[in-house]
Amino acid sequence: MPESNRFNPALFVTCGRIALVVPFVACFYLPDSWRIWGAGSLFVAAGLSDALDGWLARRLNIVTELGSILDPVADKVMHAAALIMLTADGRVPAVAAVILLVRDFLVGGLRQTEQGRGALAVSAVAKAKTALQFLALSVLLFAPGVPGTEWPVAVGLTLLWVSVTLSLWSGSLYTLRAVAALTSKQD
Repeated sequence: MPESNRFNPALFVTCGRIALVVPFVACFYLPDSWRIWGAGSLFVAAGLSDALDGWLARRLNIVTELGSILDPVADKVMHAAALIMLTADGRVPAVAAVILLVRDFLVGGLRQTEQGRGALAVSAVAKAKTALQFLALSVLLFAPGVPGTEWPVAVGLTLLWVSVTLSLWSGSLYTLRAVAALTSKQD
């Protein structure tokens, strides 16, 4: 990783994603159509910006330690805000939100340990969980905008429960790796 942590275009996009949380949450206090389309659009824009900042960092060879810390934080903050707002709105079951949030806090904490930094690289299961969670939350945000049909809600909730399952799986794998890394250091 380059030694410079200067502010760069990729970091700008990442910080912009974090800043989108405020207007995203504010959209939930607007009238129905604005709430649905505004919140959904901002959430999708945040998801697309995740791909953009990664592409910029690799393309411009500006992968930094600060960026590698802020990028997953930006994802977690937006996903947590969406889970909380959708749970409060009655569109996401509280137990699903709690499982997803606890797993993210647990893995984030484990990654902060010296041993966790090397042992807890992002796994394919975790990437699939994040992608499905993004898709599920996007569908659930837009679902009320599809009048007279329940299929978007069913699809969104199905995707959400699959992401919960992957969350439990990847969280278990991360925990086992962290425990192994921590206990091997003590030996």
